[in-house]
Amino acid sequence: MSYSTVKYKYLLLLVGIFIMLASDANLLHAQNQDSCKLVVQGFVRDSTSNEALGYAHIHVSEAPEKSVDSDEQGRYVLRGLCPNKTYTLICYHVSCERVTLVIRPTTNQMLSILLPHDAHVTSGVVITEKAGQAPSSQARSELSGRALSYVRGQSLGQAMVGLSGVSVLQTGAGIAKPVIHGMHSNRVLILNNGIRQEGQQWGSEHAPEIDPFIASKITVIKGANTVRYGSDAIAGVILVEPSNLRDSVGFGGELHVVGQSNNRQGVISGSFDQNLRRLPALRWRLQGTASMAGNTRTPNYWMKNTGVKEYNFSFAAAWTKDRWDADVFYSQFNTDLGIFSGAHIGNLTDLERAFNSPTPLDSSGFSYTIARPYQHVTHELVKTRFRFSLSNNWIMRATYARQYNLRYEYDKHRPLSDSLAGLNRPELQYEITTHTGDLNFEHQMIHHFTGSYGVSYMRQGNTYTGRYFIPNYRNYAFGVYGIERWVKDSVITIEAGVRYDYRHLQVFKWENQVIISPVHEFSNLSGTVGAVFTIRPTCILSLNAGSAWRAPAVNELYSEGLHHGAAAVEYGDRNLKTERSLNLIANLDVHKHEKFSFEWSVYAYLIRDFIYLRPVLPPTLTIRGAFPTFRYSQADAFLRGMDFSGQLNVWKGLFCDARVTLLRAWNLEDKKWLIGMPADRGTLGLRYAFEDFKRIKGLQFGTNVTYVNKQFRAPINEDFVPPPSAYTLLGLQVGSSLDFGGFAMEWDITASNLLNVRYRDYMNRFRYYSDEMGRNVRVHVRIPITQKSPANHSH
Repeated sequence: MSYSTVKYKYLLLLVGIFIMLASDANLLHAQNQDSCKLVVQGFVRDSTSNEALGYAHIHVSEAPEKSVDSDEQGRYVLRGLCPNKTYTLICYHVSCERVTLVIRPTTNQMLSILLPHDAHVTSGVVITEKAGQAPSSQARSELSGRALSYVRGQSLGQAMVGLSGVSVLQTGAGIAKPVIHGMHSNRVLILNNGIRQEGQQWGSEHAPEIDPFIASKITVIKGANTVRYGSDAIAGVILVEPSNLRDSVGFGGELHVVGQSNNRQGVISGSFDQNLRRLPALRWRLQGTASMAGNTRTPNYWMKNTGVKEYNFSFAAAWTKDRWDADVFYSQFNTDLGIFSGAHIGNLTDLERAFNSPTPLDSSGFSYTIARPYQHVTHELVKTRFRFSLSNNWIMRATYARQYNLRYEYDKHRPLSDSLAGLNRPELQYEITTHTGDLNFEHQMIHHFTGSYGVSYMRQGNTYTGRYFIPNYRNYAFGVYGIERWVKDSVITIEAGVRYDYRHLQVFKWENQVIISPVHEFSNLSGTVGAVFTIRPTCILSLNAGSAWRAPAVNELYSEGLHHGAAAVEYGDRNLKTERSLNLIANLDVHKHEKFSFEWSVYAYLIRDFIYLRPVLPPTLTIRGAFPTFRYSQADAFLRGMDFSGQLNVWKGLFCDARVTLLRAWNLEDKKWLIGMPADRGTLGLRYAFEDFKRIKGLQFGTNVTYVNKQFRAPINEDFVPPPSAYTLLGLQVGSSLDFGGFAMEWDITASNLLNVRYRDYMNRFRYYSDEMGRNVRVHVRIPITQKSPANHSH
């Protein structure tokens, strides 16, 4: 056979093969048009803390049109994938390192994407959330990972003190409420697992009834957030966010053990979650906490009757399918809080002595016993949520929640009648039940726009038994809102939103031998406009301006008499008007730089008819004792300030951290400073991150100095006691994980007020009577319970 004959035979063979492959390819393409319906979904998580990462971008290299962003809960859904085809997924998140995955799906599957957090961010004592994480112009601060571990065992309010722009309003040693830009209580909304916390939060000594161990992340969104969350969020919103339920087959959990030296507190908290192989759509978690603490010690004495007992538990479950999922959540919070007995004084002479005495008039040693006066609080939350993907771009969420809050308040002295005293009943009992419903529609990127629209409803009823302080009432609220964001090449984001709210308050009060039932109705519009400019990948500038309003709360309108927990007599004013606020916030965020990172925010609030609690001199003598007196008043106010947090990489492994918070609050009507505003404060810290050594991983040692200035910017001679002096505190932190062949136990030790400094804080309502807590050493151990499964794997 000649060479040319062989050549033509091979040429014909190659042509035949080409024709066969082309016909097969056409047939395969036709088949793929029908078979490319696979769905890959799951959650994007932090590989260290396992917390969900919202607004991460998942890029599909082979099919860019199928790329998606994870939602607020970190959930993503990739649709229309072809079987047995290889896809390269590149996942981005603003505060994490990029991760690339290669998948070849054969069926619908779940896929967890784990992103390692940026080393410069996770190593800090305080983690600051980047303003551009979500396409939003609101400034955020976040407590998670090791920073959250360092405050385990503290209350929610106390845990947030280290965040930039956040301070705390205290009533004694055990009760704390977060303060944002000088505002607290009804001006700060707290969302517990996505539900607006509703209880007796109007009271300065009514701390949030939330178990901090539920949270894997606590986020503070600073500035007016009334468009998305409701009319009261003038100062900001606090998001208490649990980790997402397990989305891979197996079980896991963790056990926390905490001990404190000062009040000899012991805490144990655990959780267990599971995803069954035979029922992969079902995920569930059980969690619980028990805590007990005795009297708090100042540098020189014990504070009588300041013990705390707490027991909480929660249950969560979810059912997840391709286009929809549903979940339920139940939590119960229970606590007994001792009220410092040295704040309940019998007569005016002794009250004046207590104001001027360096030590309380009522003293004791250490004890776990909680006697009168004290409070018992129970709070229940039931939540159901349904999520449905209407299309590739639109998602619907429907949420219903019921909350029940029960509060018993026991006065210092029992009734004079022996028969009544023997019953040991509370002198005051509150019961408040709240029903809320929310319907939200959210769309992904459509022609550079993302947005959400929704309606919300609330129905609330409060009753009281015993001594009068606030009346029975019914409260109804309705709101409707819309928010749109325009994103251009991830460089510019412009957002705008508007909301309408209506509130109806009816009280039932015994007055002049008859029951009166006045009705208060409030309605108004809120709006916001903002922009985010990505100057460079490491530098983001955000601007936000908004209008907000807040209806006066029932205590501001109708309180009258002894406010037991605050040890004060308070009077409301039923003629108070609606607060109206104009605010402006600018935030500059420089991060992921080799040597430094920082976030700097400046803000201003112009508030018309600002409601505040004004001291009324002299104190009031009642049959239950002598107490400072306060009255709710209104005035136009101007609040402005600055928050700064930064980190400098001094040397390999050595970091310097700094935080500064400044606030100026001016009463425009009376031409003087507003009372009850936080003083300037700053913190400077050094920490060293050691290299891993054998079983010791991530060892860090740090120390910090906190300086809080005297509050010079307060009205002169208008308070019962002048503002206390400035003070300086020294703190220490050390912690690491111990690797025992795949089993990693984490531990940390923190010390506060290490030099045992005697001081009083202006934002503590019991500063009239007592010093603050002395030296305290806290030890925390976290033991994970894990069934190992391959990382970034599907079912």
